[in-house]
Amino acid sequence: MIKIRNGCFETNSSSVHAMIVSREETSPINVTVRFNIREYGWEEREYHDINDKASYFYTAACAVKGYDVRDEIVNMLAPYGVKCKFGTAKFESYKSSYDNKTYTYLNNGYVDHEYDCADFVNAMMNDPDMFVRFLFNDDSFVHTGNDNDEMEWFDEVRNTDYPHDLFVKGN
Repeated sequence: MIKIRNGCFETNSSSVHAMIVSREETSPINVTVRFNIREYGWEEREYHDINDKASYFYTAACAVKGYDVRDEIVNMLAPYGVKCKFGTAKFESYKSSYDNKTYTYLNNGYVDHEYDCADFVNAMMNDPDMFVRFLFNDDSFVHTGNDNDEMEWFDEVRNTDYPHDLFVKGN
């Protein structure tokens, strides 16, 4: 059977995540956000809760950057009066026999094919207002899934009817 998928990045069957960031301004009020390291793979799930979105971002950012990004997150959110609590991000290093370089990776959580989250991570880390809209706007969310099915959810997410930015992690 041949599947034809329209309007999405197509690969050889893997996870697909969509991150929606509303363009509507929002402001946090006396809140503490919990950032945890978790596992985000093929499961189809939608994350709307502030702490869930924070944990997705924290996991992706640590995996993409190869180090604990908590200081950058604290510095971005401090001007908004947001307090942060963090779970532990654990890293390991290995020396590649291919190019003789040492690489560091997150070893207690993951986002499947995290390198495809680099645009999302960099956009959030370079634009604190966007990061705040991602975390605190009720219309911002993360949808995880995979491309093994028809992906009707992707069309619904992509066609969200309010001004937003869409980031897609294919592969």
